[in-house]
Amino acid sequence: MKKNTIYSHSLMAENINPPRKEILRYMSCKKENENEAKLIDEFLPLVKKAAAPKGSFAFYELVKDDNSVYINGEILKSSSLFKNLRLCDEATIFSLTLGTEIDRLISKYSLARPSAALCVNAIATAMIEEYAKLFCEEMKDLFKKENLFLRPRFSPGYADFDLKNQSLFINLTNASKLCGITLTDGFMMTPSKSVTAIMGASQKDLLCSISGCEMCSKKNCEFRR
Repeated sequence: MKKNTIYSHSLMAENINPPRKEILRYMSCKKENENEAKLIDEFLPLVKKAAAPKGSFAFYELVKDDNSVYINGEILKSSSLFKNLRLCDEATIFSLTLGTEIDRLISKYSLARPSAALCVNAIATAMIEEYAKLFCEEMKDLFKKENLFLRPRFSPGYADFDLKNQSLFINLTNASKLCGITLTDGFMMTPSKSVTAIMGASQKDLLCSISGCEMCSKKNCEFRR
C-alpha cells in the first residue's frame, strides 16, 4: 500500500444487496407490510439500474500530539476520533458515491408519487451504506496481509467530528475529480448518496465491531438503529 497515493474504486451495482430490514428502517417502518413489500420489489431494480457506484481512497500516516491527530499536516479536531485512532499510526480515507442518477430518480417521484420517492430514497441510503460496508471489508483484508487491523470507520458528522471535515476528506481522496462529489455551502455532499470516512489501522486487534449509529452521540436521530 503506497502512502499518499490516491486510488480509484468501483463496484457493480448488482453486487450491492442492501438488507431489506435496513431499507425498511430508512422508510421508518418497523415491519414490512404488503404495501412496503410491493414498493421495495418495484423500485429496488430501478435504483440498482440508476446507481453507478464508485469511489476513491488513499493511505496516510497519522501523527498524534497530546489529544490531537494530524493527517497530511491537517488536524482532525475530535476527542471521539482521537479515541478511535489512539493506537493507530496510519489510516485510509475514502469517498464513495452512487452517482447523480439516484438524485434524479428521487426528484422524479417526489411530487407525483411521494411514497415511491420515500422508498427510492430509503433503498439508495441502504445501498450506499452497504457499499461502504463492502469497501471496508475489502480494506480489512488488504491490511490483514500486512498484519494490521482496521478500526471502525468514522465519518464527518459523527459525535464531535465536525461536518466541515467533509471538505478535507474529499480533497485527500480527490473525490471531486474521481467521483464527482461536491459540497454545498452547508458541507452536504452532492450526489446525496455519498459517504466519506476514515479508518485507522492498528497493530493490535481491539475486537471492536461498533460502527455507524452505535458510534454516534446523536441519539435523537430518526434513523438510529
